[in-house]
Amino acid sequence: MAFAEGKFFYIRSRCSGHVLEVQGSGEDPGTLVITYPKGDDLQDNQLWYEDFVTGTIRTKMNDFCLDVVDGTLCVNPYNPEEENQKWMTAGERVQNGRSPLRVLDVKGSCCDEGTEVCAWDYHGGKNQRWYLEHIPVQYFYIRSQMHGKVLDVRGSDDGPGADVIMYDQNDDQTDNQLWYEDREGMIHNKMNGFVLDVVDKTLKLNPFDPASDDQGFSYSDHRVANRNRDVVLDIRARNDENGAEVVSWEFHGGENQLWDLEYI
Repeated sequence: MAFAEGKFFYIRSRCSGHVLEVQGSGEDPGTLVITYPKGDDLQDNQLWYEDFVTGTIRTKMNDFCLDVVDGTLCVNPYNPEEENQKWMTAGERVQNGRSPLRVLDVKGSCCDEGTEVCAWDYHGGKNQRWYLEHIPVQYFYIRSQMHGKVLDVRGSDDGPGADVIMYDQNDDQTDNQLWYEDREGMIHNKMNGFVLDVVDKTLKLNPFDPASDDQGFSYSDHRVANRNRDVVLDIRARNDENGAEVVSWEFHGGENQLWDLEYI
């Protein structure tokens, strides 16, 4: 059974009730992030997720990260050297991961739609307080950039220790090929809620164990990366046949380590 809430969320201001939005759905680097009324339908420019691998908050629209340039909140492509992109949620604060007392702040405590947001020293006012509204889980295929096959649980085996392999996408949507991310960004299978696990370097499906460092796989920058260990999913020996094994390996950037999420 899937969790009721997935990784994507609105960031709503306690000051105005408006949510953070990429202004005008602009896809250019440096597009401003403003407060705006929440839309009636799900809008990708108002939905965000916390990337625990890179320590950033990203827009669902194009994976750009929250960034502060010249004191004003905007979105930009991920830059691992940029400290102004290191944002995280902490209770009612959205704080900088390197400087926790530096937080997101609605400029001038203004409640008007379209108000800009800045970074400021924490003082606890309503214009610095936020709450998250997670949306339900969304299912997807995990598709290899090497050959277009998808992650598959061999034989729809729903028991612990089942093999996770590569396979052609089935004509009908089947739960053993569909996945979702929980509030923490961890990947689960739709069939039984089990998570990706590595046993002797080979990918398996197992119940979640919070004490295991071999679990904890999340999607980040076209990698399926383990947040506990410095490894990613890798198609063993670049095998392009159905049933190919998937293993954990150090990242080298080859196509057998690159993936796309395809939401249904």
